Amino acid sequence: MVGKFLIILDNLWNQWGDEDLKNIGIPLVENGKGSKAILTTRKQKVCKYIRSEHMVQLNFMGDDK
Repeated sequence: MVGKFLIILDNLWNQWGDEDLKNIGIPLVENGKGSKAILTTRKQKVCKYIRSEHMVQLNFMGDDK
């Protein structure tokens, strides 16, 4: 049995695969109900590669804001 988890990965630049996720302790199970992973990246292909369910794109804020 796997417990629920929340993991936040900030500023990812490279694509992560299943083996990478397993190495940091994220279980590769389909029934991880209630578990969440939040990541931030500047590269949309990173989100696509890990099959993100929801992406939020933010516009760049200039220095004047």
